[in-house]
Amino acid sequence: MSLLFSFCARFFPYIVVVFAVLGVFILGFSNKQIFIIGVSVLVAWAASFFLKVTFKRIRPNNTRAKAPFLAESIYSFPSEHATIFSALGGIMYFINVQVGILFIVFAGLIGVSRARIKIHFWSDILAGWILGFIIGFLFSKLL
Repeated sequence: MSLLFSFCARFFPYIVVVFAVLGVFILGFSNKQIFIIGVSVLVAWAASFFLKVTFKRIRPNNTRAKAPFLAESIYSFPSEHATIFSALGGIMYFINVQVGILFIVFAGLIGVSRARIKIHFWSDILAGWILGFIIGFLFSKLL
């Protein structure tokens, strides 16, 4: 079971990003929708990064998270993964309910997995989900 959680916490987010990129083109999202999705994800990342360096909460295992493309961070609150993927799921929900529900489930799986393998506290995940859904909801008003 821990192998599944490890996979979902570390590698599944990249698969979800590929699904999202392919999905918006295959499903025929408009250029405006694609732009708003991209901006909402960037805002979610920036907001979680800003809060992370503001609160400076050390990760549960007190080690650096391994991130292949970004600088490693010892800070955990809020979870950037939970924030980004819940924002993605939230904004997708307002464009296409079925696709949105799928991405919300993905966000849940990623968040739970990251808490289970002790990269984050549960409160990091919950805060990320809330922040992400708020950002997704706010950007949905631009659609």
